[in-house]
Amino acid sequence: MGSENPLVLYYTESEEEKRIVEEFFINYETIDCTGLEEKKLDSIISGEIEKASHKKWSSNHYSFMIFHKMESKEILEILKHIRQVSKSEWIFATTTENNLNWVLKDLLKELIEEHRNMHNIR
Repeated sequence: MGSENPLVLYYTESEEEKRIVEEFFINYETIDCTGLEEKKLDSIISGEIEKASHKKWSSNHYSFMIFHKMESKEILEILKHIRQVSKSEWIFATTTENNLNWVLKDLLKELIEEHRNMHNIR
């Protein structure tokens, strides 16, 4: 697995949501980031890590999907589908030069904060 290929990283506490993602993304490379909360995003993408066995980080019942090297049109189609079939509240993001150096749980915390600010949720 390499960072040059388009891929989808996801993080969810729901087994049902994991099943939905795995069934929908059969033609995509995906990474389930559960157990990788303390790892940097670029290390996860490059496959240089092993899953940890420590307690999972609480995502406050949000599910996350991070797109890496994917076209906007393709992302929009995926968003539409996930919103139609999923019962969870998903937060979507793309990788950037900056966030590739972030530890996953720090990025997820930042995404929650941005989501709450955008939707005036406290």
